[in-house]
Amino acid sequence: MKDYPKGVKVVYDAGENEFDRYTVYYWKRFMSATTGHYAYLAASSDPCSPCGLGQHGEGKLGRHNGKQISFSELPDAVRELVKRDLSL
Repeated sequence: MKDYPKGVKVVYDAGENEFDRYTVYYWKRFMSATTGHYAYLAASSDPCSPCGLGQHGEGKLGRHNGKQISFSELPDAVRELVKRDLSL
């Protein structure tokens, strides 16, 4: 999508019924050329809340993550967490 910051490959939204609703895959943390796994952030709408989720892992891109969305469609708290990740 056009508004992805440098370092973000794709953003997915799994829908409001999922606790780990948002998945952000990163370019700069590519994990394995042979398996096609990328590093990602799985997040709830408020990942820094004591009851929220902001977890990193690695996985494959695809429709199982939900629908592809633009970066600007993410909640502010998720965008801020991604920006912090990209600054590392």
